[in-house]
Amino acid sequence: MQKTRAQFKLALRFCKQHEEIIRAVAYATSLASHYITFWKDIREANNKKISSFAQVVDGCVGDDIIAEHWREHFEKLYNCNIDNDNKGKFYKLWSAGIQQNNGFSFTVQDVYKHISKQKCGKSPGLDGMSMEAITYGNVRLVVHICPLFNLFLKYG
Repeated sequence: MQKTRAQFKLALRFCKQHEEIIRAVAYATSLASHYITFWKDIREANNKKISSFAQVVDGCVGDDIIAEHWREHFEKLYNCNIDNDNKGKFYKLWSAGIQQNNGFSFTVQDVYKHISKQKCGKSPGLDGMSMEAITYGNVRLVVHICPLFNLFLKYG
């Protein structure tokens, strides 16, 4: 009984010391065989790390007020440089490119509609990017992907 107890304690100590490595190996094995299970495990592991939310941020109190504060902050950050001259040049070149494609181009709505129809849980391609990264991305991501698809259409 003493021998088995000592072996158990030794194994337990090893697991505690190498917990992150053991978990990483388990995740890698799960990713190789069960893609959906991998993402489920990652979601659960990340949710365990969630702590309580901050009650006060920059003098703002309350969930709605804090969320509005961050929305305004990132909206200003994202739109801090307004350059109407280059915007006009971009639209002019854009419309010229559409005419060279025989008037056919992808719209943001087309891209958004087709991205939302993509199946999740598929293995990523050679670039290592999974479809979930695009599917659950913001609408602004689609706005940036749309010209890329039109360039693919134009230049093959």
